[in-house]
Amino acid sequence: MKRVIAPIDFSDKSYRLIKASVKLAQRMDVAVEIIHVIDSFEYGVNFVINEANPIFLPPNVLNDKVGKAQENFQKIMEELHKNIEQLPEIFMSVKTGFVFDVISEQLQDPEVVMVMLSDKSQADYNYRDISQKHEDIINETNCPVCIIPNEAPFNDPKNIIYATNYHHQDIDNIADIIKTASKVESKIHIVHITENNNYREQLTMQGLKNEIETKIEYKNIIYKIIESDDTVQGLDDYANSTDADRIAILRENKSLFQGLFGKNKTRKLVYKTNLPVLIYQEKRKNQ
Repeated sequence: MKRVIAPIDFSDKSYRLIKASVKLAQRMDVAVEIIHVIDSFEYGVNFVINEANPIFLPPNVLNDKVGKAQENFQKIMEELHKNIEQLPEIFMSVKTGFVFDVISEQLQDPEVVMVMLSDKSQADYNYRDISQKHEDIINETNCPVCIIPNEAPFNDPKNIIYATNYHHQDIDNIADIIKTASKVESKIHIVHITENNNYREQLTMQGLKNEIETKIEYKNIIYKIIESDDTVQGLDDYANSTDADRIAILRENKSLFQGLFGKNKTRKLVYKTNLPVLIYQEKRKNQ
């Protein structure tokens, strides 16, 4: 079953993430799988985290946690039915184990079409914050990943930025975005950020535009070259000037991806723009 997956911890942020997942699944005509991982291992506040020396929870404690998770899920479903019409199919998987291992295993399913992550979510997993592992999760999955800042709205977008570095997969990614964007007539802004907006850059953008226009029948597309020596700042400035609702990138766009998730600038763009960021993976040859 094709589905969007949303790992949650039933914190206050979880309901926002689920609502965003449901809205996106509605536009994509797919199901939603809510994944709650019950960590089988517990650590005290002052315990040095070492997965080689775990303290296992007793079976009765784990069973109690499963029961509470199912109760919380039913409450969430009641809220969704009150507030959202025509819900897609929604189901919950409760699993036990190390959080990151369980999620990584789920990501290998080819029926998963999108992973939804809430920035700084899952913090109550014994101080092991899943948001610190975004880059690892992105590297594990073959499907797009959408990271939503804590307070960011997730409505039908009016303006979507696709940041291009002229990769051969850009056209496929843009076509994928348009499948859902066309349902609400969103504007797609195809943006390239460069230190020098010279004639070669303009020719390359024109070539991309020509190729898109021959393969995609969607007129609501804007092409823009931005001159900036700071990729993230340039993108943030353009997002502000266009009232952008969402940003999409290809993970192989090295400069921008490192700006997002590099060791020195972790999640800078997510924080700076406070916009949902959709990250596409480079397709492997056997895909």
